[in-house]
Amino acid sequence: MKIYEEGDLPQGSDPWLALRKKFGTASEAAAAMGVSPWVPKTPLQLWELKNGEREIKSNFAMENGNRYEDEAREAYQAKTHTLYEPCCVVDTIDGLPLMASLDGKQIGGDSILEIKVPLNGSCSPLWAEMENDEDLPIQYQIQMQQQMLVSQESKCEFWVYDWKNKRGLHRTVNCDKEVQQQIKDAWREYFKGKPDAGDKDVVARSDKEWKEASTNWDKANKELKAAQELIKACRASLIDLCNDKSYEGNKVRCKRNHTLGTWTVRNVKC
Repeated sequence: MKIYEEGDLPQGSDPWLALRKKFGTASEAAAAMGVSPWVPKTPLQLWELKNGEREIKSNFAMENGNRYEDEAREAYQAKTHTLYEPCCVVDTIDGLPLMASLDGKQIGGDSILEIKVPLNGSCSPLWAEMENDEDLPIQYQIQMQQQMLVSQESKCEFWVYDWKNKRGLHRTVNCDKEVQQQIKDAWREYFKGKPDAGDKDVVARSDKEWKEASTNWDKANKELKAAQELIKACRASLIDLCNDKSYEGNKVRCKRNHTLGTWTVRNVKC
C-alpha cells in the first residue's frame, strides 16, 4: 500500500488524473459493477473513459462540491474534535491495481472520511435519506467499501454537508467483506480487457448499411418536421380566415368550439 499526501498528489491535478487511468478507483467501482446512476454507468463506458474514447465534462454541482469540501471537513472536525488529512491510497489487492482518493484519513485514529456536498443542501434527496435513516445510494456504499478495502480501515465516517446553512449530517459505515468481494470480482472481470457491450450501452456503428438507413431516417425526419411546421402555419391561416365562425370547403373543415374556445381543422369528404 502506498499513501500519497495531498501536498504530493493534489486531487484534480494532472499527476492525479494520470494515476487514476492506471488503477480501478473507488468512485468508479459502481460503474465496474454496472450499477452507477450516472456516466460512466457500465464497465464499457468506464473503459472508454479511461482509454480516451469518452469524455466527461465537469458541471456546476461537481464544482460546487469541490469548492466546499475543505469547509465541510473543517465543520466535521470541529463537531467531532478529530483531525482528518486528505490523501490518495493505491495498492495491489489480490492482483488488482486499486485506488481510493480519501476526503480524509484520521490522524492518530482508525477511520476514513467521505464528504458529500449536495447542490441543494438540506433540500436534496441525500439529505432526506440521511434524516430518515434510509439506505444510502448504492454508488456511495460501493465507493466507501472500496475506500475501506484499499486503506485497510474498518469504518468510514459519511458526512453530508449543507453548504448554504453550514450544517451537516453524519453516519458511520462499517466494512462489509461480502460487498468488498463483489467489488474485487467486478474489477477482476474489468481488467481482463475491453468489456463487451451490455444492455445499458449504446454502441457506435459506421458500416454501410447503418449509414444508409440512418441517412434515410434523418432525411425523412427533417422533412416531417418541415411538414409539421407548414401544417401549423396553414392551420393558423385558415383560422384567421374564419373570423370566429366555422367554415368548410375544398375538403377542409375549420370548426370553432365556442364553449372551449378551441378550433378543429381536419379533412372532410366531398
